[in-house]
Amino acid sequence: MQIENLKIFRDLVDNESFSKAAKLNNITQSAVSQQLRSMEKHFNVLIVDRSQKQFRLTREGRSLYEAARDILNRYEQVSSEMQEMRKVVSGTVHVSTIVSIGLHELPPYVKRFMQEFPHVNVAYRISPIEFSL
Repeated sequence: MQIENLKIFRDLVDNESFSKAAKLNNITQSAVSQQLRSMEKHFNVLIVDRSQKQFRLTREGRSLYEAARDILNRYEQVSSEMQEMRKVVSGTVHVSTIVSIGLHELPPYVKRFMQEFPHVNVAYRISPIEFSL
């Protein structure tokens, strides 16, 4: 198993969406499904409960998610440290925004940022605005 597999899995769980995980990793939705099946086969466990319409991890899936998150966090730390030693800006920037900003305002800024800092990953989550009166 490669680190990319764990990243795709983490993105799938974080977003609870095969299509969003695919978009974040520049792969197809089918490829995300294949990665999940491959992980289930590798560990010989069911990771996602497919009997429900709503995305839900199994107990084994939750355990794997926690481990994947820890591994990826450590991997990103080590990568940043190695880049820092080479005086290269790296790491991950997490941005959370509402739909209108995320779809219309943010993309040109993210693109410019990524061109200026190619070793920095930008992960952003677009959430619907919620309020009550």
